[in-house]
Amino acid sequence: MRRPLVSRLYHLGLMAAVTWCMFLVMRLADFWWNRPDFSEYTGKAIRHALLLGLRFDASALAYLMALPTLLIILPLPGILARRRWHLAAIILFVTTAPLFAMGWVDIELVRFVKARMTASTLFLFREGSFTFSDLMKGYAVLIIGTLFFLCLWAYCLRKIAKRATTRENEGLPLRFSLYWILALLLIIALLVVGIRGGIKNSKPLRVVDTYPDLKLGNWALNTPFTFITELRAKPLREKSWFNNPQKLIPWLNGSSGGQSLMEGRRPDKPQNVVIFMMESLAQDQMGRINGQKGFTPFIDELSEKSLFFHEAYANATRSIEGVPAVLGGIPAWGTDPFLVSPYANAEFEGLGTLLSKQGYATAFFHGGKKGTMFLDKFATRAGFEKHYSREDYPNPADIDTSWGVFDEPWFQYVAGKLDEMHGQGKPFAVGVFSLTAHFPFNIPEKYKSVFPEGPIRVLRSQAYADMALRRFFETARTKPWYKDTLFIVTADHGTQVHLESYRKDPLGEWRIPVIFFHPSVQWPVVDTGQPVEQIDILPSVADFLGVTSDKLSPLGRSLFKPGPRVVVVRTNAGIYNMEDDAVAFEPKNGGKPVGMKRKTADRLPEAPQDALTRGRASTEFYYNGLMQRRLYLPGDKKQ
Repeated sequence: MRRPLVSRLYHLGLMAAVTWCMFLVMRLADFWWNRPDFSEYTGKAIRHALLLGLRFDASALAYLMALPTLLIILPLPGILARRRWHLAAIILFVTTAPLFAMGWVDIELVRFVKARMTASTLFLFREGSFTFSDLMKGYAVLIIGTLFFLCLWAYCLRKIAKRATTRENEGLPLRFSLYWILALLLIIALLVVGIRGGIKNSKPLRVVDTYPDLKLGNWALNTPFTFITELRAKPLREKSWFNNPQKLIPWLNGSSGGQSLMEGRRPDKPQNVVIFMMESLAQDQMGRINGQKGFTPFIDELSEKSLFFHEAYANATRSIEGVPAVLGGIPAWGTDPFLVSPYANAEFEGLGTLLSKQGYATAFFHGGKKGTMFLDKFATRAGFEKHYSREDYPNPADIDTSWGVFDEPWFQYVAGKLDEMHGQGKPFAVGVFSLTAHFPFNIPEKYKSVFPEGPIRVLRSQAYADMALRRFFETARTKPWYKDTLFIVTADHGTQVHLESYRKDPLGEWRIPVIFFHPSVQWPVVDTGQPVEQIDILPSVADFLGVTSDKLSPLGRSLFKPGPRVVVVRTNAGIYNMEDDAVAFEPKNGGKPVGMKRKTADRLPEAPQDALTRGRASTEFYYNGLMQRRLYLPGDKKQ
């Protein structure tokens, strides 16, 4: 009497087993593809991350098998009963295959995004117009592997469904007895344990339960798990370390600091502002600061005659986060990018709004197609009067088929538009976002023999982007507006690093250059070794120009105002709150804060209290401000 039930449970187990094998194959492929990134870890650490990864695989498998399992085990009427196995196999494949496909994409993408893909990052799939040859050049193994294993998995599911259907048609009918009830209870228990990631867990497994190190933590996770769990994620929760907004205000960067060092040094006439956000410009790509030849010779030269803040950190890991950080003072401390979060309607003051009120002509330039990463909407929200994209560029021959206009011709196009803006008789302020140093890292054919490949693929395209920037400045020097222009060069975010010192630094991939250059201004003596962040750029521009506003975010502060400041960097492992050389690290799992030295990561007896307090004040203001849809201090709380 139990044989039909045993047969059904056996084939259900086979279906789960071949699906679990897909997780395992994907995890091993991830390790093999990114094996240089794991060379610095001990075997013990890798085994620990692998065991955690098996728990995440089990949790994702339990979510995905829940509906097919119910179709197999519960009574169904008529034709549904006869087709239950094929229906279960189809539902499992249709719901899971896209998640597996995204998981294989993540094998490469996670190195740059530094986090597994979720539902809120699906916009990435429509941002670039990649050709098949672009993808096959660098990722043929991954693409072929993905298709092969998906087809193999589909074949196995079909064979199992066909065999199980045949066995049921040939055997005795299943009777719903005590054994069936016990089996059903056992299956439910296994699904619950699987979702929780083990017997000891009282709650479902979460992303926060992964390995604390960034790279091993992302390897331990899997994309189906992060995608599924985000669907049940809760909105932001209010932070309440201070419980009184008045108490946290003095600890914010924008509420502290001494008198501006620009007092008495500002030019007499309004100055232009040009901010270059270079795609994926990590500081380890530079030469002189790292004692190497480097891949950015022009940026190196520019840094020698500028204010070069060489201890700067990105507040973002993606372009959709980095541009708002630089031009709007909005850090990426939440779980979703601001522009695609439920809080994207929060009020803030961007560079365009700030300077349009001062009579400036403003524009945002990005050679990608209009709508890329919602940057056109951000440009509007940040107050820029115009947004120039690849659709506005006149020469199709200069357009890369993947993203948009190559940087060299695009930067020359920008220079021409600046001439037009200058001709209006107004000062101008613009943001320029490059794009060539982005997957698939294409550069014009004529430069492929000029810029050889580096240790990692981004370096050659970054060397090309550096040359494009040099050509822009060569053109700009011939223009009447050049001598009255503040140029800022920074990155939208960091990226994969190749130098050993940066690889060992837990924040090495967040370190970026921040360079202030002006052809005519004599800079004051500024501490360029202080830790700074992207959100400090907007208030620094306002300070340089002598412009004030009640609606600038208080999270950043002018780099020309000395005094204690905190730099907050959110990673997959937790939050780093940096003040001078001291760091208060708050683990993501809610553990006790840890103190360490910023440059060496040596442990301190305890977390530095000032850094912790300032960091928590910033985080609380940001989270609560988003929920209140306001990223500035209300009028009755300004200082």
